Amino acid sequence: MPYDEFARALLIGSGSTFAEPPANFYRTATDMNECVETVSQVFLGARLQCAKCHNHPFERWTQDNYYGLGAFFQRVQRRKTQRPGEMFVYSDGASEVTQPRTGRTMRPWLPHVGEISVPADEDRRQVFARWLANPANPFFAKVEANRLWSQLFARGIVDPIDDFRDSNPPTNERLLDALAKDFADSGFDHKHLLRTILSSRTYQADYQTNAFNEGETSYFSHQEPRLLSAEQLLDALNQAVGLTQNFGGLPAGTKATHLPAPDLVKVEFLKVFGQPERSTVCACERADDSNLGMAIELFNGELIHEKLRDANNRFRKAASAGRPAEEIIRENSQDHSVALPGQIVPEVSGQKESRPEGAVIQTPPAGPPENCPLKKHHYPNAREWLKAITQRITRMKTNEGS
Repeated sequence: MPYDEFARALLIGSGSTFAEPPANFYRTATDMNECVETVSQVFLGARLQCAKCHNHPFERWTQDNYYGLGAFFQRVQRRKTQRPGEMFVYSDGASEVTQPRTGRTMRPWLPHVGEISVPADEDRRQVFARWLANPANPFFAKVEANRLWSQLFARGIVDPIDDFRDSNPPTNERLLDALAKDFADSGFDHKHLLRTILSSRTYQADYQTNAFNEGETSYFSHQEPRLLSAEQLLDALNQAVGLTQNFGGLPAGTKATHLPAPDLVKVEFLKVFGQPERSTVCACERADDSNLGMAIELFNGELIHEKLRDANNRFRKAASAGRPAEEIIRENSQDHSVALPGQIVPEVSGQKESRPEGAVIQTPPAGPPENCPLKKHHYPNAREWLKAITQRITRMKTNEGS
């Protein structure tokens, strides 16, 4: 579905939330204030929360602008039905917004347009949706092009991606303008925009830096390594061991990256690695920094432990079939030139390793040495082990600071 059609369907959604899925938008945006703040942040890249109570101290948005946008959504009403979990969304055709500071009844207002008149028999959301998805809209295509760019580069041309303002300009305005125009000209086709970005030299740049771009972090002169998302990591683990994840009542084979909502199934692994609750529209809700909990989950987590014990994983099935360990390791290694302990690195594609002939790779022992003070079996339980690790890290940071 083109992005403009998606946005229009979402904004004008009405009727049963069971029969009309877009109407569920108004279950999460429960009143006029949440509608204004959600729509402006997602589709206009503007954080208007400050303007609810006063004119924005540093930006162009005013309190009148906030309630003028609110006039498009004030008439949206919601009522429960007799069916559990169902809600009916409709427009009452009469409700108005009053500016709390001036007491003025606000007319619908659009950025770069001003106040407008809407016929009494027309749903005001229809008017707003037509303006929003118009190719000439200065916000709509830019915000989405920037969002897709950030998915591929770990940061947006405007960053944070939902905070467009005069004091947070794009790092490359001409690039963002060109992407937005191309996106709009394609009929708001996500695949077209992704193809354009993925085929660019910018996306295909190496992550390794040189003397000219070593400290550069804003202009995309090189790729920046980043963590997999929680969902990507879980899917990768399942792919590596040849297993599937059971997500409650969802169809068998559902991937973590295809989960429609985080509250449908609780997987502690996903929470540890930063899966957001999606309780707000802010892009900052997803954690993307590594932490101690992630390390503990990888080394001692129940999910990975159970997958490695599973008799149906690809390694145990191969071992049960009597295949040699060396063959299993090589078959499941992404780098087929990997050397086993005590073996010489083989030639790859006719290229010899740049090391003395006959040199042997020294493979480090798996895990910490037996006398390491942080080995888990030195502690009576996991709580004491975690406490020791935390204390050790605290001492290290203290020593660095001194």
